[in-house]
Amino acid sequence: MPKNCRIIDLNVGSEESGLRGSMYFAQEHKGDELTKNAWNINIDSVADKDYFEVVIKDDWQGCRFDKDMEQMFKDTFLELDIPSKTNHCIHNPVGGCDSTPMTRAGIKSVTFAAQNPMLTYYYHTWRDMPERFEAETVGNGFDVVLGVIEKIAAFQEEKGYNGPQK
Repeated sequence: MPKNCRIIDLNVGSEESGLRGSMYFAQEHKGDELTKNAWNINIDSVADKDYFEVVIKDDWQGCRFDKDMEQMFKDTFLELDIPSKTNHCIHNPVGGCDSTPMTRAGIKSVTFAAQNPMLTYYYHTWRDMPERFEAETVGNGFDVVLGVIEKIAAFQEEKGYNGPQK
């Protein structure tokens, strides 16, 4: 566990209708003690084992996510020998991303996903169903998140908290 850091399990809704849940949280807690020294790992679908990636930018919302966390994810993918057809990095393909309000509120944030970025394959189609999830893929996703948390702890020990780096 990173020193002086807390883990908040934030489950927000209304992503597709305008990021309402994450925007409310970010506005409600911007600059308060809850989000001081906050590192947001926004987890999107972790279902497609060939597409482990860190989402580094929300093009539609004009927001670049944290470069420190981006590198932590990429390093963890390599350490765990997790292959990816996207070179472990994409921009948010459509709509908005819950990392955007967090970044704008001064919280270090990226989105982690394992999903085919071809929208017609999964995005609100008949293929968007629980059967896509395999235990091994979800397990690898859990290992990635734990690896990144270890990197956050090491980063904080060495450099402290530096806010979002774009």
